[in-house]
Amino acid sequence: MEYFIKDYTWKLNPNENIVSEITKGISRNDGHCPSSNTGEDTKCPCSNYRLHDHCCCNLYVKKTINELIEEAANSESVIDGGNIVSWGEDITTIA
Repeated sequence: MEYFIKDYTWKLNPNENIVSEITKGISRNDGHCPSSNTGEDTKCPCSNYRLHDHCCCNLYVKKTINELIEEAANSESVIDGGNIVSWGEDITTIA
């Protein structure tokens, strides 16, 4: 299975057992979310995750604020109010 990380604020669940079980459930469900997903499109990655910023099955989890701060500190860019500010460059809005 290929994983789809929506944007920099999300990551694959770091618990390998959870990922393994969810992936098995997705396979058993012909590619559909194994949880109680009521979204418009339940095929993984589902519309709740892609469009509404919510992963029903916990395959994808939000990064903690500390993880985001650490990534920003180790990057040549800074995230500022929904914008990425690269040192010495113009502000580029995140789509």
